[in-house]
Amino acid sequence: MTPWGIFVHLDLGRPIYRKAATFGYFGREEPEFTWERVDRVPALLDAV
Repeated sequence: MTPWGIFVHLDLGRPIYRKAATFGYFGREEPEFTWERVDRVPALLDAV
């Protein structure tokens, strides 16, 4: 969970600004909005 690891895992280097600016950043279900994924929740809960 380093800043670089988060950047790489969420693929945040892609410019999707127009889509994000149109309807906001949060609660989106399109695959481009990788920060909405919850696939790492079990691993994070195990780490606590």
